[in-house]
Amino acid sequence: MNSGELMINCVWAMLCEKSIINQETGNISLIEVMEEIFVPPPPESEETLFLALAFELVVFWKKQESSNQEDKYKFRLKIVSPSKKTLLEGEREIDFTENLKTFTVIAFGGLPVAEAGLYEFQIQMPSDAETQWQNVSVVPLEVNYEPQENL
Repeated sequence: MNSGELMINCVWAMLCEKSIINQETGNISLIEVMEEIFVPPPPESEETLFLALAFELVVFWKKQESSNQEDKYKFRLKIVSPSKKTLLEGEREIDFTENLKTFTVIAFGGLPVAEAGLYEFQIQMPSDAETQWQNVSVVPLEVNYEPQENL
């Protein structure tokens, strides 16, 4: 399937501490949207610090009503460091079985931090026969080191 035939789109995606889906309305509340975080610098003995931080990536998807295609699609999430190194990568499923719009909530327990700068959460869909992937949304997260006090 090429991208011209794709009948779904990523409307928006955001990082937040927590999300709550209202079961009656289907609406979602995002608590503490994250655009920038401050973290301690990694110890000199370590290249990467695994920051224990609970947060969620929330993606809002819509499927075109005229679509008679399948109800489940794959997407890929890549977390890329400021120096363009892929830190995490994995595939998830979007399920349109019950509705033409849906939220995908991916919960994280931490984040590998190798350097300060702009991290990208790249949301990708297959573009041709699922061998090539293209970004449909990129969520930035600015990671800054906390200033160190000299004692």
